[in-house]
Amino acid sequence: MTADDKVKPFSLISAMTSEQKESNEFELADAETGLGENVREAIINTPKASMYLQKMCRHFTHRVPAHWNAQRGKVFFDMGWCFMTATEQELKVRCEAHSEAELEEILETLKRHFDRFALKDQLVLSWL
Repeated sequence: MTADDKVKPFSLISAMTSEQKESNEFELADAETGLGENVREAIINTPKASMYLQKMCRHFTHRVPAHWNAQRGKVFFDMGWCFMTATEQELKVRCEAHSEAELEEILETLKRHFDRFALKDQLVLSWL
C-alpha cells in the first residue's frame, strides 16, 4: 500500500463550511447527534451551568469551532463532538466520537479544561 492508497479519516471540521466554522451561533442542526456507539455523558449539578457552558464553548473556539447560546452548546472536534445543555441547576455533557480511542481523547480534553475552570466552585467532571 502506498501513501496515496491510505484512506484519510473523516474530519468533522473539514466537512464544515467556512460560515459554519466562523459562526458561534447555535442552530437547530447543532442538536443532532449520532456518530455511533462511542458516547459518554456527565451531569454536573451547579446553578452556574449556563456560565460554564458558555465559558467552555468560548474557550474552545481558540482551536476548534463551537456554537452556543445560554442553554445549548456544541464543540466540534475532528474526531467527534461535545454537546452541552444547561438548566437552572445542572450542566449535561454528551460527547460522541468515531472510535473509543477518539472518544477518550475528547473526554480527557473536556475534563482537563472543565476541572480547571470549575476549581473555585470545587466541581469535578465525572463521566457516567
